[in-house]
Amino acid sequence: MNLSEHLTLEEIEHSYTALRLGIRNKLPEEMLQCWKEMAEEIFEPIRDAIGEPILISSGYRCEKLNLLIGGSIGSQHMGFLGDIFAAALDLWHPEPQERFRIFEIADGLDWLPFWQLIWEKGTEEAPDWIHVSYVQGVNPRRQIIPYRGA
Repeated sequence: MNLSEHLTLEEIEHSYTALRLGIRNKLPEEMLQCWKEMAEEIFEPIRDAIGEPILISSGYRCEKLNLLIGGSIGSQHMGFLGDIFAAALDLWHPEPQERFRIFEIADGLDWLPFWQLIWEKGTEEAPDWIHVSYVQGVNPRRQIIPYRGA
């Protein structure tokens, strides 16, 4: 099922860890609209600005999967921010300079309604991945967390 032109439900639910451990990592139906909005309002504009495919290293995570991989207890990957629906994607590209570019472009799209944009780990030259999140029905926080050093 397509959430947007270039992002599918299967991509956001996919997890090698879940497959290996036999965990059912399926997005609950009531969260689907929030993830569609994330795909249309956050992912697609970034992908359009980049002009090429962006890989998803992590999307939706059920509570059990999030716990097993060491995700934060309030991770928006689980689909909530308190009692509000949320969504989070970890964007990745095999080329480090492209990960840098993805972060810089997303940061520069001043109208993009994200909740957080985080340079995750890596070096000053490139993040290991880019975390971007969305919260449904609230004004975007637009918190940007750049490289924080080793």
